[in-house]
Amino acid sequence: MRFALIKLILMLPVYSFSQSEYSNPEKIRFKDYDLTVEESIDSVQLPFASIKIIDSRFDTSKIGFNITQDFYHGQKDPFKKIRFTGGVANSIEKYYNDYYQKSFQKNGFILLIVMKKFWISDISSYERQGKFFRPQNLKQLYYKWEYYIGKDSNYLPVKRIDNIYDFSKNLPGNSKYKDEFKEKYMPEIKALLKSMIESIDFEKAKIAFETAGKKTLNEILVYNNKRFQLPILKDKNIKMGVFLNFDEFKNNTPSEELIRQELKHKFKGPYILKDQKSGKELDEYWGFYQPDIVTIGKLINKKLYRVGNTFDFFIKRYWAEETLYTNPYNSYFQTTTYRLWIPCQLDMETGEIY
Repeated sequence: MRFALIKLILMLPVYSFSQSEYSNPEKIRFKDYDLTVEESIDSVQLPFASIKIIDSRFDTSKIGFNITQDFYHGQKDPFKKIRFTGGVANSIEKYYNDYYQKSFQKNGFILLIVMKKFWISDISSYERQGKFFRPQNLKQLYYKWEYYIGKDSNYLPVKRIDNIYDFSKNLPGNSKYKDEFKEKYMPEIKALLKSMIESIDFEKAKIAFETAGKKTLNEILVYNNKRFQLPILKDKNIKMGVFLNFDEFKNNTPSEELIRQELKHKFKGPYILKDQKSGKELDEYWGFYQPDIVTIGKLINKKLYRVGNTFDFFIKRYWAEETLYTNPYNSYFQTTTYRLWIPCQLDMETGEIY
């Protein structure tokens, strides 16, 4: 079956626009999950007295979008925004300090963790490229953390981890759960969180603490705040033109200032862009902006909404489901096509969609 490429039109929130049913992913309801500790352990010894979390992600409000079982019933709004009860950073910090309370040493040291990425995605790279949506047992957690050992307001950098965890490797394929995320993925998230502490040798950092170079908490905060100082986030206006790559977009420096937009086919995308003066078609570009509308890629995009220091938006896809019908004379398949609006977020470090 062939699926049409659907364009997405993105709009920044500071400009006026007309509302539509699927315009703003922030209207999706939240689903809160408790990151609770069943029992503290004493089998692990940690060379510090407590753990502190700083949330330095571009979006601190949630950890991703989750597709629910409502999708399989043809539901129009099957997604929920995922977050932890009490806030993401506070919840993880409390979980660590409760779980490892018997493992800490009362020595005045603290483990400081700066979260720069913690995002769960259902969307594969194939689907990001504008093909069609295929529900599958796919969930990946993108995480980027920085660790510091601190004492007396001074902190020693220990380690940075930047990785993707694939849940699908450890989960059963077609099992059905009342709350699929809670019963399938929360145990995996907890196991991953534990490994992100227990797999690191903090003892060496503690030994080197007195002689190695350290940073103050304010220096750490100032350093991390620099990642939010992107011109596309700070400038009052977006410059009109074509962004040939993500760097041009985040720096608000389009290469092509004058463009002419045309539809390749009437009522259908994608748009083709032509230079205003020469009429030459632009083959490769990351996105473009003209009054009130900014789009990513050659697909016709939905409106883009600022969330914290990044952007959320919907991608429209189609999902075809075949049902076998039989009667005394023959058997046949009937195909039902669902239109699905998939919420996504823009990774402001890489320009990728997840």
